[in-house]
Amino acid sequence: KLDREGWQAAKISVLGPSLQQPRPWWMRAITVRQLLELYRKEKAWIETVVYNPKLGKKTAATMHDVVEKIIKPLCIQQKCSYSELLPPQLIAAFVSHNWTTEFGKFVRTVLKHALTCFPNDPWSARYWVCSFALYQPEVSLPD
Repeated sequence: KLDREGWQAAKISVLGPSLQQPRPWWMRAITVRQLLELYRKEKAWIETVVYNPKLGKKTAATMHDVVEKIIKPLCIQQKCSYSELLPPQLIAAFVSHNWTTEFGKFVRTVLKHALTCFPNDPWSARYWVCSFALYQPEVSLPD
């Protein structure tokens, strides 16, 4: 099993130092296992409740916060979407989400869906999520 750095090194050896051709959208899935790995790695920060001036209340990290702190820097550094740092995976389901939802709640909702709809192997359920599938530095959201 290759980690993110291993996949990136393999991609560079095949494509050169920058992505020559972006991966097709239908091959930009993230699995529940990969989503949980991201969540667990940053759990302390993600679950810390702080005052969010954009929302006018205390909240744990939202999808918007996770994209700004974790996803965008990786996208800029690697010049690709987050999902393109992962092995190519055909999507099985599409996720629409609210950017102001706490990220932990988002992860738990996706996990619940996977357990219900992919009961034989929920950890390998493959989802297209714009936060991970799109090159985030080119995406702008209203305040």
